[in-house]
Amino acid sequence: MENHNLRIINVESFKVIGITSENSCEFNELVFEDTCGKVWRKFILERVSENIPDKIDSKVYAVYYDYPEMTGSQARYLVGSKVAPDAEVPEGMDCVTIKGGTYLKVTTFDKVPECHTDTWKKIWSSHMARTYKTDFEVYDADIQRWRSANMDVFIGISLSASQLEELPEYIQNNITNP
Repeated sequence: MENHNLRIINVESFKVIGITSENSCEFNELVFEDTCGKVWRKFILERVSENIPDKIDSKVYAVYYDYPEMTGSQARYLVGSKVAPDAEVPEGMDCVTIKGGTYLKVTTFDKVPECHTDTWKKIWSSHMARTYKTDFEVYDADIQRWRSANMDVFIGISLSASQLEELPEYIQNNITNP
């Protein structure tokens, strides 16, 4: 992934409260942008963030979860905020728990939505061993003005100890040159 900063990190589980897509988000470019775009428009236009209780930070989180049969071909989609563990879920909103574990963190800065689409195309075409439990994106609060933004994508991965030892080669072979 050229022009992307890649790191393997461990993530502790946490909760995100927000709004979800009405149906699963298919991972082909047209359906993906339409389904996810509707959630983003509602999140921004209805100022959903202002009604989320017990936020931990001002960032915006987009979460992919409930992958059927671990295929990665579709998932549920939520846009919201990271919240305290005991936060109450307001009516009309949902809550997702990010699964703790090993994640590939992909950092990029560019125009939205181009950086989003380009990054995900590369992830979809890669050969990395994904967990398909939860994947998520983290944006600065400025994303709500729909400008260029920092975007961190966290992909749940499963790597053995030997793969971790060979990580630089693994990234080169499976992610940067899919």
